[in-house]
Amino acid sequence: MRLQCIIDWLSAIQTTSYKYVAMLWTGLTLYLSVASADSMRELDIWSIVGIDKVGHAGFYAVFAFLWMMASRNHKTSKHYIMILTIGFGILMEIAQYSMRVGRAFEVYDILANVTGCIIGYWLFSAVMKNTYQ
Repeated sequence: MRLQCIIDWLSAIQTTSYKYVAMLWTGLTLYLSVASADSMRELDIWSIVGIDKVGHAGFYAVFAFLWMMASRNHKTSKHYIMILTIGFGILMEIAQYSMRVGRAFEVYDILANVTGCIIGYWLFSAVMKNTYQ
């Protein structure tokens, strides 16, 4: 019953609101992706081994979910949103390497980003399925 309340609440939020939140989340993701290694160490949230991969997956799950909810009333294909969000995750890893700010290109980060996008897609599908039952 509680899950259905959350699903009802998520589906009741206006598409425009999702667009604004998705843009803010994109900005935050962009900032955290290209911030220098020194500034990321100051945050000290990644000190547990492997927790950074969970962080990547979580950020990209929210990222994909927000953009899918923002485009749910448009003819934009959800697969297109998946390609864009996965592409963004890959580009952020390339940017970390090419900007030379002390960050590294990591294949496992890309895998975590892709996993997050898939989770976001799954969450979106679950919300939409339960909304229209």
